[in-house]
Amino acid sequence: MRGSHRRPNSIALFALRAHPSGGRLSYNFPKYDMRPLLLGLPCLLAFKSLSAGPMISRQPPAHETASVAALRSSLLRCFASPGANSSKLLPTLGRFHELDPETQKRLLDEPVLAALRQKVSWLAQGALAQDIGLKEAREAQYSLRLIERELGPLLDEEDRALVETAERQGSAALSRRIDQAVEETNKFLTGTEGEASEAVNDSSRMSYTLVREVRAPRTVAEIAEALQQAHAQNLKVSLSGARHTQGGQIASEHSLHLDMTGFRAMSLDARNNVLAVQSGALWRDIQKFLDAHGKSLDVIQVPNYFTVGGTLGANAHGHNPDSGPVAATVKSLKIMLADGRIVRASREENQELFRLALGGYGLFGVVLEAELLVRDNEIYTPSFHLVDYRDFPRYHQERLAGDPRTRYGHNLLSLSPASFLREIQVIRYRRIADTSKIPPLFEPSLRTALERSISRAVYGLNVLGSWGKRLSWFLLTRVLWPLSQKEQTRNRVMEEPFTHFSTGSDKEAQILQEYFVPRDRLAQFLDKAREVLRSHPLNLVLVSVRAVKKDPDAFLPYAKQDSFGVVFISNHAVSEAEYSRLSSVTRALIEAALSVSGTFYLPYRLVYGMDELRRSYPDIDRFFLLKRAYDPEGRFSNRFYERYGAGAR
Repeated sequence: MRGSHRRPNSIALFALRAHPSGGRLSYNFPKYDMRPLLLGLPCLLAFKSLSAGPMISRQPPAHETASVAALRSSLLRCFASPGANSSKLLPTLGRFHELDPETQKRLLDEPVLAALRQKVSWLAQGALAQDIGLKEAREAQYSLRLIERELGPLLDEEDRALVETAERQGSAALSRRIDQAVEETNKFLTGTEGEASEAVNDSSRMSYTLVREVRAPRTVAEIAEALQQAHAQNLKVSLSGARHTQGGQIASEHSLHLDMTGFRAMSLDARNNVLAVQSGALWRDIQKFLDAHGKSLDVIQVPNYFTVGGTLGANAHGHNPDSGPVAATVKSLKIMLADGRIVRASREENQELFRLALGGYGLFGVVLEAELLVRDNEIYTPSFHLVDYRDFPRYHQERLAGDPRTRYGHNLLSLSPASFLREIQVIRYRRIADTSKIPPLFEPSLRTALERSISRAVYGLNVLGSWGKRLSWFLLTRVLWPLSQKEQTRNRVMEEPFTHFSTGSDKEAQILQEYFVPRDRLAQFLDKAREVLRSHPLNLVLVSVRAVKKDPDAFLPYAKQDSFGVVFISNHAVSEAEYSRLSSVTRALIEAALSVSGTFYLPYRLVYGMDELRRSYPDIDRFFLLKRAYDPEGRFSNRFYERYGAGAR
């Protein structure tokens, strides 16, 4: 491994340069040059003030921190507006869920609840009204569903019933309006009867799909009833959770769509470390549940706002230094097949179905429940290391995977032009021996609130172009991380809700790509990716490296050997022209991964051809043939299957 050396103390803010040797960098400073910090902090404060928006004229309680008071103001602004403002409501509720339960309860005081009740009343009127446009009515109903999903579990019985009733009535009324509107339009244009439709989209905001109806089942009986209806009316069935795929994997035209986010019960067998959880549960809710029992997840998809079913359907992975995908922690699945039968699938029973469902994108049935292996919660202490990308495979083997005390980590690649995809900031979490005093997951802390606010602002700088990326990398590697040395529990480390890149605008989206390459060929892939991205630049906001062990469980494994996954997140305007440009870059990155015997991940934009799909997943044809064997009527469907399944041979 290349030798460590001391960084110069005086670093020019906008002229950061990698060391000519390309060697590993370490923190060993006696002092900091204050000029970059003095320049950087005003930028941080300006960015934070801009993202917080205007404050309303209300004096917060004296015991509230500035960040909590700002969030209170944001909630009141959202609730005080009679319109449906989901683009502002969604990021505000995301920030709300970062708080500890006590602060959440304190925020939901009578003034906020009164504003919430008024907001629910307005939205219900909007969803039921006949004198507003269909788009406005649909937006009102979406906002109602968002409030019910995000705040419902925290409300008392009366307020929860108010929200749930408004959401159900609004959903029924909106479906009737859409039925009428589509039928009248089709009659006028074609003289024929048409299928009524409701809109479904994913986090790309470019997978707009008209479905026949959206159902939000809460019981197994309601799911069975939906499948019976689909059979009787010869409808396809599509499934969604948090809707964070980005290529239409959650939807099919004119299907009966099941929104599974209300199907979220869970129970724990603490003696055997097994969690039984329904597929619509969010990981953040599972973390809260397990933390109260002194337990933690072994592998979790990050951020923590995905559903269990969505994670299993994509067979996502986590940040452990040397674990397999989440499939490795699944003991068994309960699956409802297209004919309504419920079967148990595991490594011992219905093995083929078990393998197909893990990474099967909802094409083989509705996953009702998963049994997941969990572990005891632990306390970690972080350390921070700047590593050259060529040294990283060896560093990972010796310092991360090779160290039994290292249990979790993040590996962030530089986006600064001077060290683009060459430096890796390693955040390494090592277990400490004393776990006798494990604090709760949400322990109120002014320091935690401030760290999160600053972290959000620093990461958000990456959206602003080259200068923002330079400043962000400097602050991350020389200021923010080195000063964050406190001990944290495993649950707290994995709880980080990564909302840092959301602009809150419905005209922009963060698009993800991920490529898995053999560990000894990481540098080759990054060299090729750098060449692609310099000739076809994207506004990247994050690139990270994650280690994944060979996957023996999924039928379509992306990790055919021990691999590194390289995640790219880029910010884009929501437009066909922008996505056309992105598609050409994605195809070039896919070719770069395939050229080093790697694979690409399937939950994202469907820009590849059947040839690239077969090269990355040689068993894809048999996967589609087995889909037809388990579901001969083609009941379960989505855009991915409709685009590529017909070409199976």
